[in-house]
Amino acid sequence: MQLKEFQNILGWHSNKKIIVIESDDWGSDRFDLKSKKYYSEKGVDITLNWMSRFDTFESKDDMEGLLAILRGGFTGTFQPRMTLLFNPANPDFTKIMQGDFKTYYYQTFKEKLFSQGIDGNALMEFYNCGIHEGLLEIGFHGREHLYVNRWLRDLRSGNSIACEGFKQGVWGFSNAYLSGYNSDYRASFDLDIRKDLDFQSLSIKDGVEIIRREFNLEVKYFLAPNGPFSLSLLSTLEDLEIKYIGISKRFKDAETKINKFFWLNNRVGNYMKAITRNAIFEPSSPAKLDWVGSCLNDISQSFKWKKPAVVSTHRVNYVSGLESSNSIHGLLKLRELLNQIHKNWPDTVFLTSSQLGDLMNNKVSTNKFP
Repeated sequence: MQLKEFQNILGWHSNKKIIVIESDDWGSDRFDLKSKKYYSEKGVDITLNWMSRFDTFESKDDMEGLLAILRGGFTGTFQPRMTLLFNPANPDFTKIMQGDFKTYYYQTFKEKLFSQGIDGNALMEFYNCGIHEGLLEIGFHGREHLYVNRWLRDLRSGNSIACEGFKQGVWGFSNAYLSGYNSDYRASFDLDIRKDLDFQSLSIKDGVEIIRREFNLEVKYFLAPNGPFSLSLLSTLEDLEIKYIGISKRFKDAETKINKFFWLNNRVGNYMKAITRNAIFEPSSPAKLDWVGSCLNDISQSFKWKKPAVVSTHRVNYVSGLESSNSIHGLLKLRELLNQIHKNWPDTVFLTSSQLGDLMNNKVSTNKFP
């Protein structure tokens, strides 16, 4: 038995063909054209890493394109939808510098939109339309996609990569093009020292509140950026009434370093339930030539074992700010994937992450979701 099959044996199952598409990193800043140009002129080729090459802040055109694909013109009960794992804040570089890197300040998603001259009203309108139509769910992916205290410590110590990046408004890098880069700043809930947990707990409270306020909705689902997370923070999530947590099947606690195993619908903490991924779709990545075929195979294996297919994908596949052709390619591949799913399994039920959680816990039936 192959690993792909084994991972689908344990956990909740259903006779329904269910697909959940989860897309990470929405709202999080990364490179822009100006910072990309700066590093290129210094001989640093950020395109050696596919995330750095393509990923940037989403635009209204990107969101409009994604919603057009999800609407899709399908008939009957076949209605694709997507959970967007959201980072609702980014560093306020000006205030951090004014404070000599001793104190962290952030801008909310909306504040950053308008400070950059992006058409924030139009982008928010597309977000809200997608939510209202039931095509999108906003999940929580950490307040920012950044291990704040690790980054600040490196800035205070004069770390050359952190300091140079700071001047360009960048904190996420890759050792694919910076050989001296050894600190992963993008793993928000990694843990160097235990006292950082208090800061992380406060950031969770802040982040959930920002989403609630700016999107006028409740947050039921959480997934930590890049994986690392301390289970001691579960009580903070529970206090905020987060019901479901995205977590890897083999999970290493960031604090205790102890490995734990989770399967779909396992209890995590006092009452939260686990959602585990078993399919991947990253058409911007060079790791595979046929992402549609690969993802279809993942879905087929899931259905074989009567499991929902929980698909992992990222914003990077659907944004155009660094290379306009990237979103065209990603959206065409997403449409091809959805068309093939419709052809092979026309009775598929698409759910958001929290809808799957509610279904597993007998709070709703699939008949509720057209």
